[in-house]
Amino acid sequence: RTGGREVPLPVMRGEPGVLVLSADRALPAGPATLLARFQAPISDREIRGVFRKREGGAAYLFTQFEATDARAAFPCFDEPGWKTPFSITLRVPRGLVAVSNAPEVRRADGPAGTTTIVFAPTAPLPTYLVAFAVGPFDVVTATPAGRARVPMRVLTVRGAARRAQLAVALLPRVLEALEARLGVPFAFPKLDAVAIPDFHGAMENAGLMTFAEERLFYVPGDGAPQRRRILEI
Repeated sequence: RTGGREVPLPVMRGEPGVLVLSADRALPAGPATLLARFQAPISDREIRGVFRKREGGAAYLFTQFEATDARAAFPCFDEPGWKTPFSITLRVPRGLVAVSNAPEVRRADGPAGTTTIVFAPTAPLPTYLVAFAVGPFDVVTATPAGRARVPMRVLTVRGAARRAQLAVALLPRVLEALEARLGVPFAFPKLDAVAIPDFHGAMENAGLMTFAEERLFYVPGDGAPQRRRILEI
């Protein structure tokens, strides 16, 4: 959309991960808005883009966009130097939990048993720090912490909340220790920590960190080394 009119741009494939849009006439100089309708697969095998995990008969969706896999979920200029606020809206089956980088600001039930959830705009982010998760999660609330009394939660697959109690206790302490060490307040309005089955390590998405379950879970008997691993990561 440019110069007060819409110009169709047929899509061609370029190098891997790149789409080429070509107009059949010269476009006028000046600002333009690119409007794209995009569909992307959900992966059941790879941990990239939007991927699905099944646990206890339920399905969960997660994202992993580092380093350049945001483009597997939505069209974007996938370069860390180019940051922009993201306004994310998810339409999910009614009754499921949906979280993203920013706090939820409103929701509305829609047709066919769905709920549309709108999240606040984020601070300017590179695409690799954008994230969301959807599923029948157990949600455990931690004590707000830090200079801004940041609300924090830990999300687990259904039935696993009891294994996240140590993480729930440590999260406020770690946030406050980092604020004191770095001399700056936590940069986002909320913090969720999401435990993912069969994941690897952890990912520092803005306001929505993701962890392999074994990096976040502890039960009595696991011992001091596991407590240390959770604290360290």
